[in-house]
Amino acid sequence: MVVCEPSCASALNDDLSDLIEDEALAQRLKTGVLMIDVFLHQEMEAGRLEYTLEPQAEYTFIHGHCHQKALYGTQSMMGLLSGARVQEIPSGCCGMAGAFGYEKEHYEISEQIGEQVLFPAVRQMEEGATLIACGVSCRQQIRHFTGKEAVHWVEAIKVKE
Repeated sequence: MVVCEPSCASALNDDLSDLIEDEALAQRLKTGVLMIDVFLHQEMEAGRLEYTLEPQAEYTFIHGHCHQKALYGTQSMMGLLSGARVQEIPSGCCGMAGAFGYEKEHYEISEQIGEQVLFPAVRQMEEGATLIACGVSCRQQIRHFTGKEAVHWVEAIKVKE
């Protein structure tokens, strides 16, 4: 199963298998769910892709979702765009953490988390650069606090034959 949203992938990989009594099915879920970039990178490494991918923008920044970085990493995404002008923002969490950032009592801390690295880096991006954030909550948080629009990785690439 190929998944685009990091939190959905982690729920299917990590959480769902704990809720299933069938051990064999639970194990297949743990190994059979992949983020789309991980899947495509594996296919590329195995020589099963007849094309390469490149960013649509001249300069691309990547913010990795917490679940993505913890479980899958961003190496596959970066590997698929090798040779391009792609830079990963060395950010931690965006501060949203699901519904956490929406809760009134967590709003300020949510903002402070994003302001540590992510939001300043986004504000300093070159004009015309693309910002990739695979998590929907990350994209919402970035838009709310910086006014910048981030896109999912699949929206920021094009096929090069």
